[in-house]
Amino acid sequence: MRGRVEQLCGVAVSPDLISKVTDATHAEMLEWQSRPSDGVYAIAHCDALRGKTRQERLLRNKAVCMGIGATCAGCREVPRFWIEQTQGAKFWRKVMHEWKTRGMQDVPVAVTGGLMGFPEVMEAVYPQALVQTCIVH
Repeated sequence: MRGRVEQLCGVAVSPDLISKVTDATHAEMLEWQSRPSDGVYAIAHCDALRGKTRQERLLRNKAVCMGIGATCAGCREVPRFWIEQTQGAKFWRKVMHEWKTRGMQDVPVAVTGGLMGFPEVMEAVYPQALVQTCIVH
């Protein structure tokens, strides 16, 4: 993290400062992750980027999973993102149930990269949703 801050901002920071900033923003981040939704995403794009993360001094491949929602007013939102080992249907079922719990009433169109089991997840949680495979995939 120190190296990234120095590279982006041209400022050297100590590990202690990184820890203080992380600690100071942690509660706000948890609040952001659990905030209520606006009720409807006209379109939701659910996918993941694979990348390496450092965990216990080892580099590990992880998936940064996110759902990007477009509101009916045309604004894009990222309700939350997750760092997971994989992004299977079981994981996305948990995400959709979380959205439902936070007040997301409907997702008319869900776009994904052809994830096996995703259409069944949407059918179970948002039965009226149309699942579209992303044209990039």
